[in-house]
Amino acid sequence: MNGFLISIGKKRTLWVSCSMLILSIYMIGFYSYYVIKYLPTYDLIFLKVDAALETIKLILFSILLKYIYKGKIWAKQALMATLIFDIFISLKQIATTLSLSSDFSKINKINLLSSIFIYCLAILHFNFSKNFNVFTEHQNSI
Repeated sequence: MNGFLISIGKKRTLWVSCSMLILSIYMIGFYSYYVIKYLPTYDLIFLKVDAALETIKLILFSILLKYIYKGKIWAKQALMATLIFDIFISLKQIATTLSLSSDFSKINKINLLSSIFIYCLAILHFNFSKNFNVFTEHQNSI
């Protein structure tokens, strides 16, 4: 039974990690292609900053997820703090764009809501999953 929980924890950890990394790569592509194509030039400076921040977040997530896979508790706590902060930032951006009716704001809201959904799944998995706890105990014992 314990081996089954370890394998389920490993698979779900890889699934959540891959979904977070794919979301970050998608957001970099979104900022690079769609937003630069459809927005005026004075907004490009802010969008380049957003693309750079998404790139930094991708690098940070990949490093933290590597250490989480190895069973490091400090990496899990750092990732949780980063995810909660990012969820609050996304909620703030949604709240500020609610009054806008442009197409960009609708597409941006969909991206932000999908990131909130995936980050909430990651928080639930890394904090409350019995499978993940058994998997990290197994990784620490190796």
